[in-house]
Amino acid sequence: MCSGENPVDGLFVSVPNDGVVPAINECKLAGIPIIAVNSGSVQADNLDLQEYVGQLESTTGFDAGEKMVAAGAKRLFCLNHNPGVTSLTQRCDGFKTAVSKSGTAQFVAEVDVNATNQGEYIAAVEAAVGESGAWTGVGIILTGSIQAPLALGLQLLAAHSNALIATFDTGQVIFNALQSGEYLFAINQQPYFQGYLPIPLLTAKIQANRQLLNFFLH
Repeated sequence: MCSGENPVDGLFVSVPNDGVVPAINECKLAGIPIIAVNSGSVQADNLDLQEYVGQLESTTGFDAGEKMVAAGAKRLFCLNHNPGVTSLTQRCDGFKTAVSKSGTAQFVAEVDVNATNQGEYIAAVEAAVGESGAWTGVGIILTGSIQAPLALGLQLLAAHSNALIATFDTGQVIFNALQSGEYLFAINQQPYFQGYLPIPLLTAKIQANRQLLNFFLH
């Protein structure tokens, strides 16, 4: 896309891990303006891209941890459905930091879960929590909406109805869970905004060589 007879004029990319960095660097060397969206704020800054459009994952994770502790959670877990993806790790790291700083709650574990198999998912969560019953005081943050149908499964909720569950991202399943009170809160990253905003920003850069002074747009 960034080489040959008809390269692109501008590009916006997600940076979920370092695997895409070599390709981004090739486009940078070709003089293509690049904006990062959705994930990879730290990498985008290190790569000196034009802007980053999206939430700051560690900060958002920290805010989520504070909110769950304030709601009464005492033992907290972060469920990571895609270990190795930087944005999800940062979400859990920020969450852990907030819980650890609270002085009233304990961050127990970041738990790797299989978001494609409900049986394995429930088994992993129950093994991590290590107790039966209603799970009073247990707080669980999901790192993405892909987990929502599994975390709302009858086996998990029926057996542990007092657990406090919240999630990153949104969707209809999550909106329904918020309305019914099954989820404490959800964090909306505004994906439409993230897809829309890079177009006028890149256009301004390409046509008038103008860009915002702010690097992080969130």
